[in-house]
Amino acid sequence: GFVTDGRRALQQSGIEPSLLTLEIAETTVMRDTAAGTERLEEIKQLGLRIAIDDFGSGYAHHSDLQRMPLDFLKVDRSSLAASDDPEYRSWLLQTIIILGRDLSVPVIATGIETSEELTAIQAMGCPMAQGSFIGRPAPADAVEGFLEAKLPDAAHDPHEPAKTE
Repeated sequence: GFVTDGRRALQQSGIEPSLLTLEIAETTVMRDTAAGTERLEEIKQLGLRIAIDDFGSGYAHHSDLQRMPLDFLKVDRSSLAASDDPEYRSWLLQTIIILGRDLSVPVIATGIETSEELTAIQAMGCPMAQGSFIGRPAPADAVEGFLEAKLPDAAHDPHEPAKTE
């Protein structure tokens, strides 16, 4: 019933579906890859973006991932922390980044808490990151104010050209 409920919620809210990303744990999708892929296709038809969360923890196979309509792979520091060997953790993250490139799916490194971690993932070619170093969770009005201060054109209609001076 998720897809039906999701469709109804999108219609009632008026939110543009492409602005929303549904995060699904890798272990959830990998329990039954055929059914998981089918559900992801249905969700994708709603216009939502799809991220596999906690990637690296569910033993996903490359061939399964190729069939799934994914927009992002999110790898969490805690999944990489299973080993005490920093070289192994670095190798594992680099491998996931390469896999993402092969699948044409951007990788998001989560749990970034220091500038050193951010610098390291950037050096590996990881295109996106999130974590407390980048920004802590905040109420919507605080985020809106932050974006308006940092991106003056953020408040303009995205269908109108930005004003330049």
